Amino acid sequence: MLEFKPIELSDKGKIDIFLNEWLFESSEIHFSNLFLWQKSWDIRYDIKNGFLFIALDREAREMMFAPISIKKGMDIAAAMREAERYFAGIGQPLSICCVTDELLEQAAGCCSADIEIAIDRNNFDYIYLTEDLSKLQGKKYHSKRNQVKSFMENHRYEYSTLEKEHANGCLELCEKWVRSKNGSMLHLEEECEAVCRALTNMDTLGFTGCVILIDELVEAFSIGEQIRPDMAVIHFEKANAEIKGLYAAVNMLFAQNRWRGVKYINREEDMGIGGLRRSKLSYHPVKMIQKYSITGAGANGS
Repeated sequence: MLEFKPIELSDKGKIDIFLNEWLFESSEIHFSNLFLWQKSWDIRYDIKNGFLFIALDREAREMMFAPISIKKGMDIAAAMREAERYFAGIGQPLSICCVTDELLEQAAGCCSADIEIAIDRNNFDYIYLTEDLSKLQGKKYHSKRNQVKSFMENHRYEYSTLEKEHANGCLELCEKWVRSKNGSMLHLEEECEAVCRALTNMDTLGFTGCVILIDELVEAFSIGEQIRPDMAVIHFEKANAEIKGLYAAVNMLFAQNRWRGVKYINREEDMGIGGLRRSKLSYHPVKMIQKYSITGAGANGS
């Protein structure tokens, strides 16, 4: 039986042995993301017979990612049976989430019980060309260029690499963002907790970031990391929404100044939030990373 334990910073080396073999494009399956959201989603792991198992509590239901082998090409069948035994032991149907195309066929084909495979649109990752985000060229980016122009013409600002002395300002901005939502979005406090974890462990997690200062106050920040030779991911981006064009400006400036040599930028999922989806689509992703769920019979009604 699998015996899961919470992911801690000290686990990075043993977990990265598995994840570095695959270098997934999807944003979830990287140590940094697992660590950032460990408390919010009760993310845990176990290693057994050459496979990494990751469990989480999501939407009040126990879930797992598809088992990840220490070497590509390993037969996943025994690992999937291990997952099925775990779910049976807790009295819950199989529930595998955020399965990418590269793992879907093998994982689904190894299930011994009846299953359902569903597209998980809310967790599709948005992938952009760095050149597009850094230059905003062409008719499709006309409105974005105007937003950035408006900001730059109307504000005296300083763009800077995010340093330790900016951490408190970033947290204050994040807390202001939470208050501005008036409880209209789920898990707002959890996101601030994740931002705090990121700021506290920037070097260990390999993060880099930027801030935009106006009158010496942090009015926007972005935090990301390089997850593949050709791809960076943006974990957090916050800006004072009362300042017109600031979100567009921090997006463009971070791409220009930090990710110039990386072909793609992954800006993660929209979580099914309408405004966030519209915003991400408005930057014209070059592709989407599709994800699926694999659930056992009776999962929807249990």
